[in-house]
Amino acid sequence: MGKKIFFVIAFLVLSVLFIKPVMAADIDIDYNAELDKVCKPSHCIIPIPTLIDPNEKIIKIDQDFYLTGLTWNNTKIDIYVDDEYQGPATVIDDKESDTANFYYLIENNSLLEGVHEWKVIAWAETGRKRSYVSTENNFTMENYFLAPVLDRITKDIDNNNWIVGSAENNSMINIYVDNVYQGQVRTDGNFNYNIGHLSPGWHTFYATAQQVDTGKTSKRSNILSEQVFETQSIIEDLEQSEEEEIDQIDELEEEIIIDPVIEPIEEADIEDNISSISEERDEENDIIVQVEEGRDSVNVSEIEDYDVEVGVISHEESQDQLVVDNQEGEISELNNQEGEIEEQITVTEELQAATPSNRETEMILEELSVMERQEKNRQVGLWLLIVLIVIVIVSTSLSGKKAKLKSSKESEKKDDDFDSHQGDLFNRE
Repeated sequence: MGKKIFFVIAFLVLSVLFIKPVMAADIDIDYNAELDKVCKPSHCIIPIPTLIDPNEKIIKIDQDFYLTGLTWNNTKIDIYVDDEYQGPATVIDDKESDTANFYYLIENNSLLEGVHEWKVIAWAETGRKRSYVSTENNFTMENYFLAPVLDRITKDIDNNNWIVGSAENNSMINIYVDNVYQGQVRTDGNFNYNIGHLSPGWHTFYATAQQVDTGKTSKRSNILSEQVFETQSIIEDLEQSEEEEIDQIDELEEEIIIDPVIEPIEEADIEDNISSISEERDEENDIIVQVEEGRDSVNVSEIEDYDVEVGVISHEESQDQLVVDNQEGEISELNNQEGEIEEQITVTEELQAATPSNRETEMILEELSVMERQEKNRQVGLWLLIVLIVIVIVSTSLSGKKAKLKSSKESEKKDDDFDSHQGDLFNRE
């Protein structure tokens, strides 16, 4: 009877230490069914997690975003969006407190425009106990407003640059030059925006739109580019100087009209000044014509005599052609670099496609952890079984020796009784 009780106890110990952990690791949970499942208080003992973000937030329809919240240490979090299981969240335990952070990345999502809700369930690490379903947080997926279209860059008679384009009615257009915000203009269809004079070199232009009524924003428009040459800058400076000279003449003429009682000497001086300024203007016009037609280089000393600050002498046609050839070479080199960058991006995408995702890596690590636990439990069970066999062998050996000893004593007792009986008979005789 004692042996039977011993074997039963040993079997139960092995079951607890070896069989039960393996069964717990292999539990298959129907995650979607857990939302509608009535959870018993004895089973739902894990505290309910707290949802943080997003909550009443507007998210663009193709934008990646995180679901975040708080839970207890040593728990697992299952994510649900619109009552559909999404996957397990990443939980980061805080060793200094009982509270852990969790997050889940929604990427390449197919959520439609509109309001969506998300909630979670917390599980113990063994997967046998869970929490009640958390409260719901809402977020809104919003589509982009239609992006504007830039048509061209034009100049007016004052050499100001204008961006011309089109957009949806009742929208505000934000203008960017070389990735720097310049200003905005409201449009009901077509629009144009004055960006003024540009420095020599390449410049890029794009715009974004915002719907006035709803506040929806658009993606970036198409990009326009334009190159400003050095000769254009010279012409603009000369024309600006000419305008200043004209303003000075107008001011002098106004002074003559306002103060007609002037001494003859002063009037002669004023007329000389006007004549001198007119001659300077005529000579400046000649310089402008020479720059535009690509004639002989301009004498810098002549420009300095008329207080016109010009740092570059006009180029000949051969020099202009050389500049154009150099720029075409630079553009070709940029195109080659762009091709190399696209090839690198393609190789990077292929490597990323061949690299396991974070979710796959977590699943592999979890499987390895389960296999390690199973192997460890099997080793413990094997050692316990060996100990049990040794105990049984020792117990059996001791029992056999005890039986032999008892039998030997009984035999000796019988011999003693027989001898005693023989002695009694002898005495009687």
